[in-house]
Amino acid sequence: MLDNGDAVKVHVADAGSGLELGPNSSENKNQLQTNETERQARNEELNQQLESLWKTDFESSEVETRVYASLEDERALEIMERTLKMVDGHFQAALPWRHDPPFLPNNRIVAERRGFLLKKRLLKR
Repeated sequence: MLDNGDAVKVHVADAGSGLELGPNSSENKNQLQTNETERQARNEELNQQLESLWKTDFESSEVETRVYASLEDERALEIMERTLKMVDGHFQAALPWRHDPPFLPNNRIVAERRGFLLKKRLLKR
């Protein structure tokens, strides 16, 4: 409104989006609905094309979902199956890691050196 009370009709148009506001705004609502419908149709068409592409590219391949046991798992299972027995109505099996511990190198010299340096550092404080 102007200072004198007269109403001013304003027509705003954005050429990029095709959006127009003003006296013909009901036409703009129809235009927006049409644009949304067209956008949804394009999205649906793209989804169908993408699905078709995936089907043609990967038609003969199947995804392997089987989980394979590690070597340690297979070894533990073999030990348990070999030692499994029934005792007084209950099953007993040997612990797979008890009979064959892994090889650990002798690191006594390294451990003593680290202990010495730690003691020296703590005495400085």
